[in-house]
Amino acid sequence: MMTMATSVMAQGRFCYSYSDWQEGNWVELQQLTRNAHSKSRQLWVGGNDYSFSTGDKATDKVLKKKAFAVEYNDTLYVNLRTLRYERQRFGNGYAMALPYDGDKVMFVTYRIGKSVTWGRAAAGVFFGVIGGAISASNALKDRVCYLIDNGGNGKTTEIKLIGDRLIKEMLSEKPLERHRYMSVHDPDERESAAHVLPLLKEWGLVK
Repeated sequence: MMTMATSVMAQGRFCYSYSDWQEGNWVELQQLTRNAHSKSRQLWVGGNDYSFSTGDKATDKVLKKKAFAVEYNDTLYVNLRTLRYERQRFGNGYAMALPYDGDKVMFVTYRIGKSVTWGRAAAGVFFGVIGGAISASNALKDRVCYLIDNGGNGKTTEIKLIGDRLIKEMLSEKPLERHRYMSVHDPDERESAAHVLPLLKEWGLVK
C-alpha cells in the first residue's frame, strides 16, 4: 500500500527555467517541505516520486506547474510536468537530478517515447505505484537516464535518452569505455539506469 512520507521543513529555492538554473537565477524559499510517495522511495531510484509545498497557495501552484527545478537540502529535483521527450509527457511530480558535465542536468525516471510498448509503460506505472518495497538497485533496472541540454538553436530545451545512440557518440574515441558500456548484451539492461548511472559517475560526468 502506497504511503506518503513527508520530509522535515527546511529552506530551499527554485528556478523557473533551464537557463535560470544554468545562470544561477534562484528564488529563495524560507520554508519548504518535500513530500515523497513512501519512505523507501526516498532512495536514489528515480521516477516522479516527489512534490514540494510551502504553505503558501500561490507559491505552491508555481512549484507544481511552472517551476523547472527545486533545490532542497543541496539536492536538485526537476519538475517532470514541464518536460517532454519525443512529444510525450513524463507525468507530474519531481524527480531527483544531478548536474551533468558542468552545465547540463541528468535525471532518472521511467522510459517513455515512441519505442515504448504499452506493456512496458503499464509495467512502469505498476511498479511505480506498488514498488515501494523493492531495493534501489532493482528499481534502477526499470528506469533510464535522461539528459537535459540546450536545443540546437540555443534557446530551447532538449531532452535526450542517455542510451546507445548518445553514449556511442560520446565514446567514439574512447574504445575501452565504449567496451565497458557495450559489455551488457541485452539492450534494455544496457540502457537501464542500473548500468548507465555508475558508468557516468566513473567517467566523472556526474557526482
